[in-house]
Amino acid sequence: MTLSVHNLSVRYGRKTVIDGLEFEARPGALLAIVGPNGSGKSTLIKAICGDLPYEGSIVFNGTEVADARPRDLAGVRGVLPQASTLAFPFHAIEVVRIGLSSGVGADHADRAHAAMARVGLTGYANRYYQELSGGEQQRVQLARVLAQVWEPVTADGPRWLMLDEPVSSLDIAHQLQIMTIARDFAQAGGGVVAVMHDLNLTGLFADHVLVMAEGQALATGRPVDVMTDVTLSRAYGCDLQVNTVPQSVTPFVLPHNARAAASKRV
Repeated sequence: MTLSVHNLSVRYGRKTVIDGLEFEARPGALLAIVGPNGSGKSTLIKAICGDLPYEGSIVFNGTEVADARPRDLAGVRGVLPQASTLAFPFHAIEVVRIGLSSGVGADHADRAHAAMARVGLTGYANRYYQELSGGEQQRVQLARVLAQVWEPVTADGPRWLMLDEPVSSLDIAHQLQIMTIARDFAQAGGGVVAVMHDLNLTGLFADHVLVMAEGQALATGRPVDVMTDVTLSRAYGCDLQVNTVPQSVTPFVLPHNARAAASKRV
């Protein structure tokens, strides 16, 4: 069972944000979506998760997203948005339990605490969410998502993590922790789709990469095949040089000529 996107178009009014996009994501792998601001990455996640109308086809484990009931989707995928705002003073553990009510694990009373431990927040259960740092709030939200899809694979098939900039508010140690959790979920048979801005973390953790620009796919494939000077420079509009770690094929990116390239266009 896969996530299949075919000829996908999404519009906000008269503005086309995604135009004719096609790709597949498979369970057992982490797919990273990269590209500049405004390229349609977050819009793509919202469409995949059933939050936006679309043209074309998005098939999740054999079911067209537009035809699926929200409750059925909630049992298949957990969604971590870019930002989450709570208007009322919930305890952290109460936020995590929202994931249990959305998924299929409401009968597992200890799962919320286990999810908090998984993201390194043991002892934070009774802290008010609004009193936590931005990075701590981000990890509480990830715990909520993990509680929702705790088992990567069930009798009904694989489950999915949909992560929109999951490490944006985190220090390097917690970035590595969260990306390891995502990779472990994939290696256990689940599927992971993550919008990423950090190209080096992408090269380190992703099994496959979708490079987007202006609502379209520039390239898809393994990081070593997709993260090239030509593709990334075209996507981001500046000269980027891709290197590899010695004795490894893991790519990393340094913006050596980005400033010079920008000045040329002035």
